[in-house]
Amino acid sequence: MDRKSFFLGIFFIFLGLVFLADNFGLVDISWDSVWEQIEVLWPLAVIGFGLLFWASWWKNRTDYSQLMPGTIFVVYGLLFLYCSLEGWWHMGRLWPVFLIGPGLGFFAMFLLGRRETGLLVAGCCFTGFGVLFLIGIHDWGLLWPLILIAIGLGLIFRQRRSHPSPPETKNADTVR
Repeated sequence: MDRKSFFLGIFFIFLGLVFLADNFGLVDISWDSVWEQIEVLWPLAVIGFGLLFWASWWKNRTDYSQLMPGTIFVVYGLLFLYCSLEGWWHMGRLWPVFLIGPGLGFFAMFLLGRRETGLLVAGCCFTGFGVLFLIGIHDWGLLWPLILIAIGLGLIFRQRRSHPSPPETKNADTVR
């Protein structure tokens, strides 16, 4: 017997026992409260779906493409769960999380998969802009010079890392 059938069988046995106990009056299941809980806790299914992608990556760690949808589903599920519990009006301020989700996905792919520079750059861009919008930076006149400085520093350090300075050689005139 495979594991999938075993766990599905256990689930159906448990569900049947719960319904049987309800029919005999051993437990009182208020179906209205069940539906109310489902209306509030449905984001847990989104989080679970994301964790399935992470489990797929855990099983086959060479397939790091599973990390992007897994991270997005987990981050969005957490956002939806927060809004479902605390009020959907929070979405008016938390919408930048929709940028942060893919950004964290790119970081996960970079850190746990191939260390491709494009993944890191995309992760920095998505997450960076998401965080900036989240904290409420609206003065772009101040932000653009900082972005240009960061790009310049990145280019300089990238150039130094890819082309290390040659070892110093002693000049024949200085050695006697």
